[in-house]
Amino acid sequence: AFDVGLQEQELTSPITVHDIDQSCFQAPPPPAASAEAIEKTVELLVRARFPLIVGGRVGYLPAATGPIRELVELLGAAYRDDRTFVCMQTIHPQNLTGSRDVLAKADVVLAIDCADVRWALGGYGKNRHAYKAKDTKRQRVIDLSQNEHASHTWNRVGGAIADTELQLLADPLTGLGQIIDGVRKRLRRDKALAGRFKRRAQAIAREKATLVKSQRRRLEARWDDNPISPGRMVAELWQAVRDKPWYLTLRNHRSWPEGAWQFDGAGQYAGHSSGGGLGHGPGASVGAAFACRDDGRFPVGIIGDGDYLMATGAVWTAVHYRVPLLMVINNNTSWYNDEEHQANIAAIRKRPPENAYIGTTTRDPDVDLAKNAESHGAVGIGPITEPGDLAPAFKRAVKVVEDGGVAVVDVRTSNL
Repeated sequence: AFDVGLQEQELTSPITVHDIDQSCFQAPPPPAASAEAIEKTVELLVRARFPLIVGGRVGYLPAATGPIRELVELLGAAYRDDRTFVCMQTIHPQNLTGSRDVLAKADVVLAIDCADVRWALGGYGKNRHAYKAKDTKRQRVIDLSQNEHASHTWNRVGGAIADTELQLLADPLTGLGQIIDGVRKRLRRDKALAGRFKRRAQAIAREKATLVKSQRRRLEARWDDNPISPGRMVAELWQAVRDKPWYLTLRNHRSWPEGAWQFDGAGQYAGHSSGGGLGHGPGASVGAAFACRDDGRFPVGIIGDGDYLMATGAVWTAVHYRVPLLMVINNNTSWYNDEEHQANIAAIRKRPPENAYIGTTTRDPDVDLAKNAESHGAVGIGPITEPGDLAPAFKRAVKVVEDGGVAVVDVRTSNL
């Protein structure tokens, strides 16, 4: 009440703005890890049989790609992105994101700014409450983050704290620089290391080539599926925007086809909601689109139908403020995460799994999401039900966005 009264009080004299001494009030230097912790980290990484580096929240920062790539290449290490971020080039020969085997092979893991290290290590069972402790026990884990400054409970964000051997409580990019300096010193002292690391990098590159082929085969195997496969939808969208200064505001999470979209590194993807809550996507995409408008970038996002239905008003905001945006709805007409969960519960409780759709689907009647978008002032396209119609629909949507508009494309997809 005092603040309201103060704000509405009429000024009776000019406001005096004092000169600010620029030598004061400067930001402090970023926190660094101790020399002892860095020395132990370097020792673990250098002695590792198969080191794995996992990139997390630093994916927001374009500056993260350079040092991560440098460390990966120095060590001849394998790399993978955390589940909701992108930090490395998709085509990099040591980027094994999407590999089902890389975690099991790793004996030392460096997790860089991962919010949930246990998740990054694949440490949850299928039913989420279960922990796959045996997967992490044989790995020596280094956590480079400032997680301890954010979480004060034993269960962190998603579950119990991962089995971490070393915790580097430091600014991730600062800590990365320290580790790189330490590895370089070791390479200068021990010339034989470079040859061993190079041979390992070559072996990882061969794995990468095999991985790319398998990703392509999986995509092609479902190319003509109807309902449309999420992989085909993503691949066609990539072809439509690849030559634009694109920025990915959101993407389908569980059904994302690794390798179909070519990232140059960090700073090209806004990431996902930390808790997986519905309603995040539309607002997050519009917020990112505001920044893209100022930077001259082309914002494009893939949003689930349930996520979209929880916050359609965000489309009006984009139209009202003349914020260009291409929004693609990955529409399987289901809150499938819940539908799948109800099917699992039905199996456990010996109930009919065919009832899992109750309360989790938007069928009978179908929701016309394109008309919904039009009611908010956007250009609605769809529903797209035939795979062959994707390319022309996306071409039309791209033109709308280039002309300064908002386009929403409803694509009817399979569940996964």
